[in-house]
Amino acid sequence: MIIFFRSNKEIVTVNFNANNIVLSLFKNDLIISYVKCELINFEIFKLNIFNFSKVQLLIHNFLKSNNLKNPKFYISASCDDIKEKIIKSRSIIDDKNEIYENSTLNWNCYNLGSFQDSYVYYISGISHSLIFQYKILAANLGMNINFLLPENAVLLNLCTKYNPDFLEKFNEKADIKNCFVDFVNNLNIENYISKNLELDINKEKIFLSTALGLFFWGKE
Repeated sequence: MIIFFRSNKEIVTVNFNANNIVLSLFKNDLIISYVKCELINFEIFKLNIFNFSKVQLLIHNFLKSNNLKNPKFYISASCDDIKEKIIKSRSIIDDKNEIYENSTLNWNCYNLGSFQDSYVYYISGISHSLIFQYKILAANLGMNINFLLPENAVLLNLCTKYNPDFLEKFNEKADIKNCFVDFVNNLNIENYISKNLELDINKEKIFLSTALGLFFWGKE
């Protein structure tokens, strides 16, 4: 999911996943600072925050080290407990409720684009209690949430916007992560990284791609 925090100049992207929190700072369309913080004591488990103080401290330290006081935040998260799927429809979906399977979740539907005679939609559902936790995190950091969506939505959006052939190769029954593997592997991510930043790009490519996807999403 992504949490948008409004501010003025610099953009900080934060990716929450099972093993770490990844923070990137964008300035002038380049990543100029990057930190991956390992989570070794179950500070976050299945996106549930069990140690608010530690998570807040990690984000605060990144801001402090980069002399940031009021950046714009784009935050994503990945977890198997987020319900998601991609569907094709010959007509535009107006009534989103007709495609949702569980009313106890907060559902969102995103139009990825169209191909031939069909529209392609990404659908995701996340628990209300999980959303509330991240609202608390934002409040503790003094920031306001605009909306949430999963990490896969960010990468799929990046694919459709910057790879015109993506929808042509799209397979509705394929695993969602497999939909963007080739795109991420072939992405020239180094074009968006400051030359002053030393990184093992191949090792960090999926996290860097997510950060880039968040950055571009915020510019749309």
